[in-house]
Amino acid sequence: MKRENGKECRKKRRLTLTGVIAALLAVAVLGGCAGPAVGTPDATGTQAIAAPTDLTEATEAQPTEPIPTLEPQVIDAHTLAMAQYPEMAQYPYMEGSGNDPYSFGNDDLTAWYDALGERWQYRDKYDALELSGFLKATLPQFLGGAEGENRVYSPVNIYMALALLAETADGEGRTQILDLMGVSNMDELRTRVNAIWNANYRDDGMAKSLFANSLWLNENVRFRQDTLKLLAEQYFASSYYGEMGTEEMDALLHDWMNKQTDGLLKEQINGIGLDADTVAALVSTLYFSAKWDAQFAESNTEESVFHATDGDEPCRMMRQSVTDGYYWADQFTAVGQSFESGGRMWLLLPDEGVTPEDLLDDPQTLSFLLSKGGWESVKYLTVNKQIPKFDIDAQFDATEILQALGVTDVFDPVKADFSPLAEEPDGIFVSDVIHGARVLIDEDGCKAAAYTIIMTEATAAEPPAEEVDFILDRPFLFAITGADGLPLFIGIVNHPNRIIE
Repeated sequence: MKRENGKECRKKRRLTLTGVIAALLAVAVLGGCAGPAVGTPDATGTQAIAAPTDLTEATEAQPTEPIPTLEPQVIDAHTLAMAQYPEMAQYPYMEGSGNDPYSFGNDDLTAWYDALGERWQYRDKYDALELSGFLKATLPQFLGGAEGENRVYSPVNIYMALALLAETADGEGRTQILDLMGVSNMDELRTRVNAIWNANYRDDGMAKSLFANSLWLNENVRFRQDTLKLLAEQYFASSYYGEMGTEEMDALLHDWMNKQTDGLLKEQINGIGLDADTVAALVSTLYFSAKWDAQFAESNTEESVFHATDGDEPCRMMRQSVTDGYYWADQFTAVGQSFESGGRMWLLLPDEGVTPEDLLDDPQTLSFLLSKGGWESVKYLTVNKQIPKFDIDAQFDATEILQALGVTDVFDPVKADFSPLAEEPDGIFVSDVIHGARVLIDEDGCKAAAYTIIMTEATAAEPPAEEVDFILDRPFLFAITGADGLPLFIGIVNHPNRIIE
């Protein structure tokens, strides 16, 4: 972030990482006093970064398809290279078919299924349970202490942001990051990130689930080309350069971030600025948008009352009666709202006398969210759902959270080691980590977005036999999971329609 006095950078340089999600975003920024222009673009404005041929080219892992490829093309005076994402076959919506893909029987449908099958194969390359340790550690840290306010975070966004940070760090700082992420070495991390990215990538007209990364470089600083190449190949990172601390550079950054998140986090993003002493900014995003498999009829939505902790407030309550699974555990009941494209939004209603925050420390909560619906205590019956339309966001400093989770050395200007990124890494350290997210749902479906910024300087009773009411008219916990069962967003709704001002 910008500071009025840039003289402090003489001895210490700052790294910033930012991330956003439903849109997901992560940005890392390194700050410092810029030296002479070394290793800057050539006369064409293009860095000598070879186009990647494979996502896992630099590892011993099995090769995968080149998604996306990076072509060293100049989009404008600030662009070094642009990551090119694949164009997926589009879902063949047809009039009069009721959008039933089984009724099409045409080449477009075959192409769509084939493209989807390519994504599905990555679900077998990792299990969401592999992230259980990371989720167990971060869930109470990021969502706890809400004190009646909304909270939402994207564990997968933070995971991706930390992966980028691990690639640019070394020494004990990198080891601490890998320990939190539950991997033993960089090859294992790259293989897992590759599988997560591919398993969740979706852009076919039915749904969007898109990761994007970028590297924003100080035009007067010398960077290690091998690391920039690796970031392009392994993390799909486009590269940009320019004069830090200028309105022009900030505007380019804002424009890129807003495009990747479809403007969902515009107010938060437009508040981000790069200091003149910024060395580099690493940005990672994930945008999510999908329709419900069974959409709510707008005619059934009515004015209702939500019983918040600090008093009743009006809300728009969506209503739907369907045959569905009704789940229960010691402290909560739950239902799932499936997406047309796969995956679900899980809605957990705490028992009377139990708060959503209480569920964060309940081991059954995480076990349920990772069960992919395979929960023992479930009954299929008519569920009369009443779910409030909501639009919530959250933004908070995550610096102390990561330090409490054992990631400390990258924040220490003496111990931090960013030699993989900069040829003169002395004094570069992470000064701040900021995370923000937004999730909204209505009768049609769900959209979500999040960002992370790291800167350097009693048992529930079994339901009735045939029918049950599930009414979310008081604070509750939710989670959005991808088709592979990985939680993309987790949050607490204390107020259905309260946005950060």
